[in-house]
Amino acid sequence: MHRTPFWPGEPNEPSPIIVHWNKTLREYASQFMATHPDANVFVWSSYELFNKILDDPKKYGLEEEDRKRMGGSIWFDHIHPTTKVHKEIARDMVAFLEATQSNAE
Repeated sequence: MHRTPFWPGEPNEPSPIIVHWNKTLREYASQFMATHPDANVFVWSSYELFNKILDDPKKYGLEEEDRKRMGGSIWFDHIHPTTKVHKEIARDMVAFLEATQSNAE
């Protein structure tokens, strides 16, 4: 969220609230796995992918000037990514799941 048009000023590190949320999510996922051994639980983070996209938008066919612009090639509005970015998210998730599957074999 700290690199969306919603976030004022220049991007810094994520807020403590976001860091806490992510830490808590991982803890709950671990607890769930421990109590449900028959379930497959995966936690995928968009943080790294969004940083890659925003650090080098051209690599993904996006416009550099759209990094903080609503209605551009990256952001549909103040916080939601465009369809093109969603396609990159899907590709990244597929790669994550394929890597997870191959590690399990």
